[in-house]
Order: sequence, then C-alpha cells, then structure tokens
Amino acid sequence: MKIGLVITAAWSLLLILASLTFIGVFPFYPARLYDFTLPFVAHAIGTHITAVLGLVVRRIRSIIFWPALALLGSLVFSYHYAMSQWPGGDDGPGMGWFFIVGGGSYVALATALLSAVLVAISRAENK
Repeated sequence: MKIGLVITAAWSLLLILASLTFIGVFPFYPARLYDFTLPFVAHAIGTHITAVLGLVVRRIRSIIFWPALALLGSLVFSYHYAMSQWPGGDDGPGMGWFFIVGGGSYVALATALLSAVLVAISRAENK
C-alpha cells in the first residue's frame, strides 16, 4: 500500500503542476485562468493531500489507501468537465490540457484500477 500511495502522491503532484501550467499560473507559459479548470486543480490537490496523509500517518494507511485510489481514478471526470467547457480559439493551452492533463488523467485511472486489483489479489493470497 505504501508504494501505491507514493505513486498516487507523485502522479497527482505531476497533474497539479501540469494543470497549473496550462491555466497560466506560472509566468513561463502565457495562458488564461478559466474558472472551469479549478475543480480539477482542487480535485488533484485533494488527491495529493490524501495520499500524503496516508504516507505520513501509518495507523490510517490501510484505511486511507482506498479513498486515495478513488480520488486518483476519478480525476478523469474532473478533466472531462474542464475540457467540455474549453472555449474555441484558445487552442494552445486547450491542446496542452487535452494531451498532457487528459493523458495524465487516463494514466491515473489505469494506475488506480491496477493498484486496486494488485492490492486485492495480495490481500486474498495472504489470507
């Protein structure tokens, strides 16, 4: 479970940084801040905090593992919400959001599903 939480924390941090880049928070990439992207950013931050909490507090690690995976896997829904609202004509950040944040969200979904299956199999074998 520890490895799963480390992967969840790292991947959600990567998605936080990527999403903040494509909404213009960092000065090296000129883009606009759209309100409809904030749910994704908040969702990714919540995922990261949950995973880090599971890593830091050992006694709740097995309990917090499952919500962390659920949050990681459901990032794809927040991504789709933002992508469906993206205005035409702002193609640079939109394409970055589509390929980088979208691709990362789908990888997050696959990672969450794979981690859940592997932990379930491991627990079944240990019983």
